Amino acid sequence: MSNECHMGNPGDAGRIISLGWLGNVWEFPRKRWNLPICQKSFFLFALQENNLLKVPLEVGLMELASSGFECPGIIRLLESFIGTSTVLVVMELFEPCINLLDFINSQRRPLAENQAKGVFLQVVLAAHHCQKHGVFHGDIKPENLLIQVTTGQVKLSDFASGNIMHGEKYTSFTGTLIYAPPEWFLFQHFMAEHATVWSLGVTLYEMLCGYMPFMWVEAVVETQVTFTQELSVECQNLIKKCLAFNPLNRPTVKEILKHPWLYLKSSE
Repeated sequence: MSNECHMGNPGDAGRIISLGWLGNVWEFPRKRWNLPICQKSFFLFALQENNLLKVPLEVGLMELASSGFECPGIIRLLESFIGTSTVLVVMELFEPCINLLDFINSQRRPLAENQAKGVFLQVVLAAHHCQKHGVFHGDIKPENLLIQVTTGQVKLSDFASGNIMHGEKYTSFTGTLIYAPPEWFLFQHFMAEHATVWSLGVTLYEMLCGYMPFMWVEAVVETQVTFTQELSVECQNLIKKCLAFNPLNRPTVKEILKHPWLYLKSSE
């Protein structure tokens, strides 16, 4: 990591991958990393600062998630450059890929159980890796999951809404509200793992049914899960467990990895 922000020449950049109020992402040609890369730039005022790491929080979280044994399910941070007002993050370019929501929409139907199972297992493994390294992603959803259309490999991206993982209640939610758990709307606080599991349940339901389980706050609080697609009993059981109203009744991420649905072969 460098303390100077060596912004690349915009004329050297390739296609724009995404634009957002927290930062823009461009594709860049191969350089000294000898692999396709993308760069994300953002302003320091848009981010909190992690006093422990002395770097912008998003960068610190990516560094933590990249530490230790490399997780294939997380976009790899290659380098970061921190200037006085701007940050440049260099990441691997995962291609050919699209985000999971666009992938589902391109199929014009929800994912089949076996297909969703392969995707979901990778997502849960990525979430588990984040937790082990002290990272609360804070915004797990199909738009932040990149799927390589040729192989089915999935990577978790965008740590802009994340935080350091701890065992206390969080009193601010910076992720996508429709993926927030009911305790946030009722009490304005939540625990990191409980919220992670809730977002995993919403994501799995969305993959299999093609739409959100709850479309407004009242529905989130009521937490009545219904299925219009024909799903196995084991699959429905996992979704209902993840979307339990009482956060203490939800499984841990590690317990999800042991759920029988992930290892049962469907007859489809």
